[in-house]
Amino acid sequence: DAWRLVATDVAQWRDPAGAARKTMRVCKRYAFASHLRRMSCVVVDEQAKSHAWVVCKGAPEVLKPLLASAPPEYDAAWRTRAARGERVLALASRPVTDWRKLQRSDAETHLEFCGFVSFSSPLKPGTRRVVAQLTASMHRCVIITGDGALTAAHVARQVGILTNPADPDILVATSRFACWRSLAAEADEDAACEPFRSQDVA
Repeated sequence: DAWRLVATDVAQWRDPAGAARKTMRVCKRYAFASHLRRMSCVVVDEQAKSHAWVVCKGAPEVLKPLLASAPPEYDAAWRTRAARGERVLALASRPVTDWRKLQRSDAETHLEFCGFVSFSSPLKPGTRRVVAQLTASMHRCVIITGDGALTAAHVARQVGILTNPADPDILVATSRFACWRSLAAEADEDAACEPFRSQDVA
């Protein structure tokens, strides 16, 4: 028994005998936005159309403040997986009524934590060799990525870009500012932050 996508925006759960037991339809989307680092949908139960839910996925550190409550091990769980190089998303949901008029700012609040999903993305063959050759020929190799900082640091160590065993400083950029912050504190918005200067990367 499993959920399956049976049509555009329609998922169906069938029992072991193959009988359809529940059908859910995506009725509204709040698209992924890079500055928000999350996306959400409103899904409706086709068998009971008054039953609707907001379902949300996004960066764990972004979703945490939107949860009604988070388990004590929340941060340790996602950070452990990210530090192993996995791409980690947090999942959350909540029931809603009158969803047609629901604004995004209201939809993505008081969510119930559903769990994490993580993805492994092994290095392509030859990546370490190519980075080593570039470094040997006096090229400076850096990583610019939309992945979380812990994931990026793991990949950088794998390919030989990051060789210092100590946690590096990372450049954190928002719509308001850019600054340097220690990797250990990258998810803490109140952590000390050194102003970014263009000559730092010259």
